[in-house]
Amino acid sequence: MAIKLGPLGIILEQPALSIQSIHLPVSQEALDKLRIIEDWDFSAFKLDAKMLDVIGEVYLDALIIEAKRFLALSIIYKDPDWPITPSKYVDVIWHSFILDTQDYMDFCNKVYGAYLHHSPEKTASATAAKRAGPAIGHTKTLMTATFGGINPNVWGVAAHCNTAACRVIPD
Repeated sequence: MAIKLGPLGIILEQPALSIQSIHLPVSQEALDKLRIIEDWDFSAFKLDAKMLDVIGEVYLDALIIEAKRFLALSIIYKDPDWPITPSKYVDVIWHSFILDTQDYMDFCNKVYGAYLHHSPEKTASATAAKRAGPAIGHTKTLMTATFGGINPNVWGVAAHCNTAACRVIPD
């Protein structure tokens, strides 16, 4: 049996001896939302990342895919005790997206049914950095289990915005 992939490369089925994966039931509604994310135009955010010299130009396409996959995690995993945390590079894309307020609201309404908040922790940077390590590790584990891996050039560093870790806070 071959690995069966869905939107954004989500693993739907795989051989028993393949990579270890978290198997959660993925509803048709969730798959439809993943297709919306996959098809959403992020080209302007790619230009933002290029202008800001965030990551090498060779990794820009991978960055967009990883940012979309990060946003998809909030559809698949809902655990308030374990926040989903972006990498430093994915966070730049997320910030750019949020600043395009009309497009971001339209996206959130279609994908999540509500605004997906970006909530930096309100702690000192040393404390935030300590908490970012397990949170980014958790996010990388979910990304790997869901999509079969991560791009280490995109996920190497945890995000720090306003000197604190950023995280997804679903409504």
